Amino acid sequence: MIWMCPIVDKIKNKFDEITNYNIEIEEDKKKIEEIANEILEYYNQDGKVEIIKIATDMGFQVFTSSFKDKLVSGFISISNENIKKYKFAKIMKINRDENVGHRRFTVAHEIGHYLFDYNDKTGKKYLNATYRTDDVFSIKESRACYFAACLLLPRNLFLEKYNQYQKAGMSNFDLVETMANDFGVSTRAIVIRFDELNILFWGNRGCYSQNI
Repeated sequence: MIWMCPIVDKIKNKFDEITNYNIEIEEDKKKIEEIANEILEYYNQDGKVEIIKIATDMGFQVFTSSFKDKLVSGFISISNENIKKYKFAKIMKINRDENVGHRRFTVAHEIGHYLFDYNDKTGKKYLNATYRTDDVFSIKESRACYFAACLLLPRNLFLEKYNQYQKAGMSNFDLVETMANDFGVSTRAIVIRFDELNILFWGNRGCYSQNI
């Protein structure tokens, strides 16, 4: 059995059949956001989430590495076989060549795979879960991306910041850049979050080329 941390135990006990959650189903989507909020509340996080601390508390050793395939943003591996090489059963490797905001998003994304895809009851090894920037349309990848957005860009605080900067008369460009800095993500992640929260914005899905 791979060690679990208290917040993961709480989530697994509170939410049923989370491996079947689908963001195309509104009720499931709400539960994914609720799970992210449970984590934020547990860690008393507000603003730029300490995502590495959350990952390490969940038992992961986080490494950065360069990948031959530049479209690979990261992956996790959960296996007792990792202990010999890494001294940890749970490891996460993140593409060091990507911008820091995207690296943070990748860590949150991989935590999503851990929560929603790993069967901790069997204790069997879980490998790969490779996050590719060109693969965001499968159920598992879309779910992990949405969870990561909910965790790093929580709805209420995101809307509060957006309204604050709009009222201050910020240009669209400065607003996106400032919010990306506030939350520690890429500008592309901010623009996509506008889309997820149904905020009409000139940059939605089109004007920023950075990875989420």
